[in-house]
Amino acid sequence: MPKKKRGIRDKKTKKSPWLNERETLFYEQQILDNNRQLARLRTTNEELEHEVKTIRKQFTKLEEDRSDIVAYLKRNLTEKIEETRELNERISALEELRKKELTMFKKKEAAMEFEYHSMETNLNAEVKLTAGKLNALEDWRIARLDLMHKFEMQNQQLKDQEERHKNALHAAEKALIVGKAKMQKEMEERLNELAEKFREATNIRIADTTHRAVRENIALNQELDMMLELCRELHSNTMDYKEAVKMLKLQADLFEEEKNIALNKTIKQKHMITNLTKDCNVMTDKYVKLQRFNYYLLSHTALLEEYKERSITAEKKIRILEQNLQQIQESKTQILTEIHSKRQEFDNLNQTLKEAKQCIMEALQLQEKLSTEDVCSSCHTDLKEEVLSSLLNILKKQYIPSISSHHISQQEEDIECHYEKGSLGLLQTTAEIETDQQGEDESVKIEEKQEPLSMPEKVPSCLLNDDSSDIISPSSSINHEIT
Repeated sequence: MPKKKRGIRDKKTKKSPWLNERETLFYEQQILDNNRQLARLRTTNEELEHEVKTIRKQFTKLEEDRSDIVAYLKRNLTEKIEETRELNERISALEELRKKELTMFKKKEAAMEFEYHSMETNLNAEVKLTAGKLNALEDWRIARLDLMHKFEMQNQQLKDQEERHKNALHAAEKALIVGKAKMQKEMEERLNELAEKFREATNIRIADTTHRAVRENIALNQELDMMLELCRELHSNTMDYKEAVKMLKLQADLFEEEKNIALNKTIKQKHMITNLTKDCNVMTDKYVKLQRFNYYLLSHTALLEEYKERSITAEKKIRILEQNLQQIQESKTQILTEIHSKRQEFDNLNQTLKEAKQCIMEALQLQEKLSTEDVCSSCHTDLKEEVLSSLLNILKKQYIPSISSHHISQQEEDIECHYEKGSLGLLQTTAEIETDQQGEDESVKIEEKQEPLSMPEKVPSCLLNDDSSDIISPSSSINHEIT
C-alpha cells in the first residue's frame, strides 16, 4: 500500500509545471479587468482634470463676478447711503422750513383772520349803510322820476300855454291891428259918410252924429282898456311861470348834484368792494398755495419713507447676497475638498493598480522561470496562492466605491458576454477556447512588450464600457451624490 501511494505521488510530481487552462483564463480575465479599470480610471482622471479646469475657470469667473458684484453693490450702497443722507438733510431742512413757515403762516392766518373779521364787520356795517342809502336813493330816484315827469308835464303844459298865449296875443294883436285898421277905415268911411251926411244934412244932424261918435269912441276905449288889462294879466302870469320854471330848474340842478354825489359814493364803494374781492382772491390763492405746499410736503415725506424702505430692502438684498457669497465660498471649499479627496482616491487607486500590475508581472516572470526549471506542483501552487493573496491584499487596501445599479444596468447592456452561465465567469465557450489557445502565446508576448496604456484611444470601446469591476468613476459618484 505505501508503495502504491509513492507511485501516485510520483505521478503527481511528474505533472507539468505550467498553469492549467482555468488559471490562465482567470489571470487573463484579471489582467483584462485591470486594464479596463486602468483605462477607465485614466479616462475618468482626464475627465476629472477637465472638470477641475472648468471648475477653476468657473471659480475664477465667480471670483471676478463676486468682486464686480461686491464693488457694484458697495458702490450702490455708498450712493444709496449718500442719497439717504442728502435726503435726510433735505428732510431736516424742509422740516425746519416747514415749521418756520407753519408758525409764520399761522401768525399771518391769525392776523388775516382778525383783519378779515374786522373787515367783515366793517363791510357788513357799510353794506347795511349802503343798503339803506341805496333804498333811500331808490326812493329818491322814484320821487325824482315822479317830479321829473311832473316837471316835464308842467314844461309841456307851459310850452303849450306859452304857444297858446303867443297865438292868443298874436291873434289879439292881429285882431286889434285889423280892428284898428277896420275901425280907421270904418271911421274914415263913416267920417266921410258923416262928412258927406254932414255936408248933406248940414248942420241939422251934427249934434246927433257927434254924440253917437263920442259914444262909440267911449265904447272902443273901454274895450281897449279891457284888452290891456288882459295883456297885463297874461304878462304877469308868464312872469310867474318863468320864475316857477327857474325854481324847478334850480331844484333839478340840486337833484343832479345830489345824484352825482351819490353815484360817486356808489362808484367808490364799488371800487372798495372790487379791491376787497381782489384781496380776498389773493388770500385764497395764498391759502391754496399753502395747501399745495402742505400736500407737496406730505408727498415728499411719503417719498422719503419710500426711499427709506428701498434702502432697507437694498441693505437686506446686500445681506442676502453676502450670505449667498458665503454659501458659494463654502460650496467652493466643499467642492475643493471633494476634489482633493477624489484625487487622493485616484492616487490610491493608481498605486493599487501599479502594485497589482507589478505583482502580475512578477507572477508572469515566475511562471516563465518555472517553465524553464523543474519545480514541484506544490511549490507551484504555493507561489500561485501567494500571488493571489498578495493581489487580494493589494485590492483590500483600497476602498473602492460602489457603482449605482442604474449606471451598471445601462452599461451592462452594451457589453458582449464571452462566458456562459454556471462557469463562474472563468470558462469561455468552446469556439472561443480554440481561438484563444492559438493566440495565447502571442497575447502573452504582447502583454509583456506592451507599454502601460496612457491614452483611452488604445483601449476598445467594449473594455471602456465594461463595468465588471466595482470601481466607480468620480464624476458619476459626484453626480450621484448631488442627485
